[in-house]
Amino acid sequence: MKFVKSYLIGFLVILISFSGCSVWNNFTAYFNRYYNAKQKFDEAEESMKLESKKGLFDFKEDQISSKNKALFESVIDKSSKIMQFNKESSFYDDAIFMIGKSYYYQGVYIKALRKFKELQTITDSDLSLENELWIAKALYQNRQFEEANKIIKETIDTAIQEDEPEIIAEAYLSKIRYLILIEQKEEAIKNVNQVLDYSESAVLNAQILYELGKLYLSVNDFENAASAFQRVNDFSPSYDIEFLSKLEYAKVTRKLGDYEKSLTYLDDLYNEDKYKDKRDQIDLEMGEVFYAQNEVSKAFDKFTEMDSLYKNTLSTGFALFRRAEILETDLVLLDSSRVLYERVSQSSAPSEFKNSSKTKVTILNKLKTLKESIKNSERDLSYILDTNSFRRDSIRFKNYLSKKDSLKQFFKEMKQLEGSAFDSTKYSKIKAPFTAAPVLPKIPVDSIKSNIVKSKYELANLFFGELNIPDSSRSQYEDILIDYSGSKLEAKALFALGSYFLTKDKKEIADSLFREIYTNHKFNPIADAAAERLGLEKSSKKNDPAEEVFLKAENFIDQKKFKPAISSLKKLYKENQTSPYSAKALYTIGFLYENELQKKDSAAAIYDTLSRKYSKTEFANAVRAKLSFYNSRQKAISDSIVKANAPKEEKKPVKSEEKSTSVQTSDSKSNISNIEIPKQDSVKSNPIEFQDVNRLAKPNLIPDTLKSPKKNPQTTDPKK
Repeated sequence: MKFVKSYLIGFLVILISFSGCSVWNNFTAYFNRYYNAKQKFDEAEESMKLESKKGLFDFKEDQISSKNKALFESVIDKSSKIMQFNKESSFYDDAIFMIGKSYYYQGVYIKALRKFKELQTITDSDLSLENELWIAKALYQNRQFEEANKIIKETIDTAIQEDEPEIIAEAYLSKIRYLILIEQKEEAIKNVNQVLDYSESAVLNAQILYELGKLYLSVNDFENAASAFQRVNDFSPSYDIEFLSKLEYAKVTRKLGDYEKSLTYLDDLYNEDKYKDKRDQIDLEMGEVFYAQNEVSKAFDKFTEMDSLYKNTLSTGFALFRRAEILETDLVLLDSSRVLYERVSQSSAPSEFKNSSKTKVTILNKLKTLKESIKNSERDLSYILDTNSFRRDSIRFKNYLSKKDSLKQFFKEMKQLEGSAFDSTKYSKIKAPFTAAPVLPKIPVDSIKSNIVKSKYELANLFFGELNIPDSSRSQYEDILIDYSGSKLEAKALFALGSYFLTKDKKEIADSLFREIYTNHKFNPIADAAAERLGLEKSSKKNDPAEEVFLKAENFIDQKKFKPAISSLKKLYKENQTSPYSAKALYTIGFLYENELQKKDSAAAIYDTLSRKYSKTEFANAVRAKLSFYNSRQKAISDSIVKANAPKEEKKPVKSEEKSTSVQTSDSKSNISNIEIPKQDSVKSNPIEFQDVNRLAKPNLIPDTLKSPKKNPQTTDPKK
């Protein structure tokens, strides 16, 4: 053996001495640098193929691992040394090409292009044609599409002439990826069929046909998709491509409506032993076929069965998502669907389904919150309108607590008697009638009603939009219009209900609702949308008739004619309650009564109406504190009078049945014609002065905030 090794070394020395310097350069370059660089390059490329998640027709290149990046850096370093120290070596062009490809794989396309173009200058290189292909690939990634397309065409033509099927195939694939990127799928399909004419790789052709089938699916060409998936087995597909093409064929058959054929095909696939590890995907598709056949219960059972048969697979995660969807959309069991959607986010489902489930959970949690809010507010309203209701619920909750304590004591005694043998689960639990003890609300009736309307409107929008249950939205909109007529959201509820009827092809009803908005809510911003639906002039372009009346009243005030001014403003308020000038008119009347005519009680009555009807306006906010002070002073006087007039022989204080002299509020639903605007003070002697809180009075007669602009004011509904 030693003799053979010595002989070979001697032979190489003699060979090199006779061959000259070039052989020695190639020899040292190969063994010292190129061999090591090529080994690392091949290792990195092979590793990339194993790690790749990129589809054959995907344009974007994979992001490489840190390990492969380090290998390519080493390749660049070693190949650079060949270029520096072994310029005469035949491996010089190989070294440049490896550096260019290493930069490409790292995503540094400008440096890659620089090296490929450097290689272009070596005219007699065997790598010239392949180098042109890589120049085009780098240009595509660098978004220099026009130049890339030109070079790729030249490369294909040259490769066809030189009979280079591998380069032809890769050049076509690069062009196909670009065409799919710019959404020219029909053109991409033509190019796929062309590449099949030249490619000689049975493995590659099987993969191309599988991707072609998916491309046909993306343009809803199911017939050609089915044909492409069937043709995959005419070549040499990998195990995964073989199974996936068969599964996709079953899916396409379902989409074509041939459910029995699809189920038979899936059944055969299920019974093939080599696909045992793929049965979760087969079962999932069977469930989809049942669902397509409108056998919802059967589909739901199939998806449920998968939960116990297969653990932590993508298919079981997707099956869980489908169960949640069926509960939501088909069975309309929203609480149950929310529970399953919550499970999906913790399952092995694909990320897109997890994200979708999180969105669904957010929507369904909001639904639950809104329902609870409405329920609680309606209970609060019943407590105020019927105090007996509050007493009954309080007694129920007290009885519940008593029974709960008794059962707890019973369990304690039984455990002492029977020990661990005692089974408390045999006894039914006592269900609480409420989550907490009933509390008599301290907020006004109008505020409670406003909360109910707001929650109902949001709930209706949720049903109509995100949940796509329009009939449920209709009932909520109608509740707002019937049970809470005159609310701030009335115009919006009318518009939403009109939109609902349009989805039901009931245009006549929808138009009547839009016309109601246009006629009676003309200064609400939603009136413009209603006008557009009706094909009428937008209401916001019209002048507010209340503006002219208010300007006339201002002229009276400037002339110290306060009574005609008040008369005009009262008329404005009664006839234009939806105008933004109405709240301003009430404030001005109250201001004149208080500061010019010294009629404090009349001012208080006006301010009370203002604070109730237009509670969210700046004018209501300005009088709220002084009105509160006035009412408390009036109550104190009333209580003093009752106490002073009480018979002396009575030891116990008399319970006054008299009404407070404070301003009495009417229900928010009452018509404006029932609101009495006082013409004179009911108390003429010793009037109660307002506390000087939040006074808006300034040296001029009307505060600046009341001065009417010369142009139209912002047309916002004062109820909003």
